[in-house]
Amino acid sequence: MKRRASIMAFVIVIVSGCATSIPEIRRATVGQVGCPESAIKISNSQAGAKSASWTAECEGKTYDCTSDETFRGVSCLERK
Repeated sequence: MKRRASIMAFVIVIVSGCATSIPEIRRATVGQVGCPESAIKISNSQAGAKSASWTAECEGKTYDCTSDETFRGVSCLERK
């Protein structure tokens, strides 16, 4: 029984470590949209094992953004 509890705790830690926070997404977006971090609103964020996607809004513009799992390859395209 203790072993099972340990395995469950390990799984919870691993899964929760994969979650991406809104502040982290906002920081990754700054360099792509040219708005200050405080002005960026994030919505529709989804993170998978190898990629993430989200919508960023700032200064009346909307951007569709994607990234690899490390947020090194961020790309945002303005919606027209």
